[in-house]
Amino acid sequence: MTKARQTGSPLSHLAVLAREPGLPDVVGATDAVRRVPPGTRLTLDGTTGDVQAWEGP
Repeated sequence: MTKARQTGSPLSHLAVLAREPGLPDVVGATDAVRRVPPGTRLTLDGTTGDVQAWEGP
């Protein structure tokens, strides 16, 4: 499971918990709550911070 959060920092508790097992995690995603409806599947790049709506099958 991955997460994109509107608040937080790379050193926040949840970011550290995601990093330990190597899960992608994005913090500080400006206006994420307003721009992304609840339940939307996302593609995350934890290195660049890129967040996109998932376009799966």
